[in-house]
Amino acid sequence: MKRVLFLSYYFPPLATGGVFRSLNFVKYLQEFGWFTTVLTVKNPQSWSRDESLLDQIPENVKVIRAKEFNLLFLHVLFSKIGLEKLYDLIEKKWVIPDKKVGWLPLALLKGKKELKTSKYDIIFSTSPSVCAHIIGQKLSQQFNIPWVCEFRDLWTLQPHYPFQGKNREKKESAIEKEFLTNAKKIVVVTKTFKNEYLQKYSFLPSDKIEVIYNGFKQLTPLGYTKSNKLVVAYTGSMYGQYYPIQLYDALDELGKINPEMNFHFLFIGNAEKQIVDKLSSYSAVSTEFIPFQSKKDLPKILEGAAALLVFQLGKYSSVPSKVFEYLSYQKPILALVPEDELREIVMLTGMGYCANPNDIDDIQKILKKLYNDWQQENLPKPKNIKVLDTFKRYNQTQQLAKLFDSIV
Repeated sequence: MKRVLFLSYYFPPLATGGVFRSLNFVKYLQEFGWFTTVLTVKNPQSWSRDESLLDQIPENVKVIRAKEFNLLFLHVLFSKIGLEKLYDLIEKKWVIPDKKVGWLPLALLKGKKELKTSKYDIIFSTSPSVCAHIIGQKLSQQFNIPWVCEFRDLWTLQPHYPFQGKNREKKESAIEKEFLTNAKKIVVVTKTFKNEYLQKYSFLPSDKIEVIYNGFKQLTPLGYTKSNKLVVAYTGSMYGQYYPIQLYDALDELGKINPEMNFHFLFIGNAEKQIVDKLSSYSAVSTEFIPFQSKKDLPKILEGAAALLVFQLGKYSSVPSKVFEYLSYQKPILALVPEDELREIVMLTGMGYCANPNDIDDIQKILKKLYNDWQQENLPKPKNIKVLDTFKRYNQTQQLAKLFDSIV
């Protein structure tokens, strides 16, 4: 058996989206000849925790946890003495690469200790947090072990990257270039991400970057009991400007023209107060917010939904992990997304209701179609289910294992 040191800040008992990708890689890698040791954070502070996920970690997987100095405490301290603006300045200029930098020192020490006592064939790091890549690169260089780095999200190429045109962008772009140069292989979660990196860093050969999509454990079709309202559910966080304001503008207009249309939108997860207040202010739209739900409890709630919502803002093209869970539930998907990679995936099983997220008329048109199909009990049934096999976590782990095998 070969061995991989797996670096991931986000790991159970945390329960955010990226956790499940790492957890399933760790669960299945041993079936393809790779023993795994995980280096992660100890007792992280988060609103999204699910202690039951710890039971899914195989007994023979060693998990090393490093303490983190949480910058939140520093933020609170500065705020109490009236220096919040100074803290913000410090964070923007020197908290590089991200707010999890307080995890980096002890995690690096624990990684060195592990590599001094045990032999490993590969180091694998996954971001967010980018701190995992800094640790992975340093360990790889010190111990001469091949390193694979994975970007579940873009870093400096994010459309909402807050430091564009500033000195910090130059520093972080230089670090990012180091990662891409020194890593033996790079893993990304969409073809779009791969193209973004190839365009910015033209020295990269295309075959150095491997696309391994997000996915689901297994197909879990959910039933549906029709109620007197068309329930559309969304799972995940909403923050800043990331919420479906165009959808609500379209619904508001539509409700005035067609008051008989009875939609109910259910948002499951963490939403900032100003977003809750804003969406709740649309009197023509029935809206409900419920807090984060565990992976075990979520399907029971979603059974009451006729369709599941995904949306994108601006020109940012990504494929959020929730989409693959949606596909596994085999329910219609209301997708307010441009004509890009995400729309192609949503339409794989013929259950997508897609509209341009910036076109109110297009959104209204697709809402009418969804409502009419629901009213006539003619919602689409899934087709081409076999095409979803590529998104099963087991098959994706096999792809990762083959990548490791090609290196050692």
